[in-house]
Amino acid sequence: MKDNLNIPQKLTLLKFNPSILNNYDVMKEMNEEFTDEQKYKLSKVIDAKQINNTDSKVLFRKWSMSPEEREKHGSTSFYVFLSSPGSFVDRLVKVDPLDPESYRTINMMKLRKQVQSDTDMYGIKTQAGMLDEYIGSSSDSIPEDVIDSIKERATKI
Repeated sequence: MKDNLNIPQKLTLLKFNPSILNNYDVMKEMNEEFTDEQKYKLSKVIDAKQINNTDSKVLFRKWSMSPEEREKHGSTSFYVFLSSPGSFVDRLVKVDPLDPESYRTINMMKLRKQVQSDTDMYGIKTQAGMLDEYIGSSSDSIPEDVIDSIKERATKI
């Protein structure tokens, strides 16, 4: 059916049948297909209470952000990492509070932390992209001054 509808028709369909967005696969597809403005306008006519899928709710929150809010959100980056006695940063991972995939990543890290008693988990919020070049890196490949900055700013989760 979706192949036979144009964008305005899809927007109208979702406006009158928001429960369709409870299917996260549909939500992801619409997220890629619609412009930010279309998603924002749609979010203003849909009652968010009709969306009960957790992943869809997170993405819908992003849809409902004004251009100013999106810009403010984009001006920061969030990173998480596990820490063990041998390495303060085991592997730096970038996450986004408005991306359901990030929640899965964080949950997997929390599980590992639970099974490995000497492991801690930290989060850090920075200016946009500040630590991007170190994504996937550990303490042994991150410069010492950067590690010191991370230690200073990181919050234990």
